[in-house]
Amino acid sequence: MVVNQQLSVPLNTGFEDNKSGEAPDNWVTWSKFQRLGVEMIVSDENPYSGNHSAMLKREEGLKYGEFAPNIRQYIDAKLYRGKKITLRVASRAQLMESNFAFLRMSIDPDPLNDAHEGLPPLYDNLDSCRIDSKDWKIYEVEAQVDERAEIINYGIYLRDFGSVWMDDVTIEIIE
Repeated sequence: MVVNQQLSVPLNTGFEDNKSGEAPDNWVTWSKFQRLGVEMIVSDENPYSGNHSAMLKREEGLKYGEFAPNIRQYIDAKLYRGKKITLRVASRAQLMESNFAFLRMSIDPDPLNDAHEGLPPLYDNLDSCRIDSKDWKIYEVEAQVDERAEIINYGIYLRDFGSVWMDDVTIEIIE
């Protein structure tokens, strides 16, 4: 998937469109992370529901200069403008003690047309939703979608080393 081509609606949210070991269709899995030994694949290892989940895995070792590896999806915000939404994700993690994984959602203005105006993200929860359970747990983020929003992107991030899984991703309009 090309980063500036967002989807009209969330797709492959249960990761059933792929075979185990493949990169998840309709999700961004950047090759720069793969070159650093990060796996970003569909897994059949203990999914939350169905036959698959997405897995982000990074073996321990020093690696300099990279950002937190992630698996993300970008969707068009037009359907959600002016509404309050909930992002709901089933997730679990196996991490070393000082490491962490997190769910992130960002609601952004048009990156091509608004970049020169310096508009910040309209909403960005960064790493406030840490994935801290070895067992499947439901994580939720609520946000108001601004009328100027163009893109909603969300996914799982892994700081440092370990494994994190996600499954059954949903976005609901609640107001």
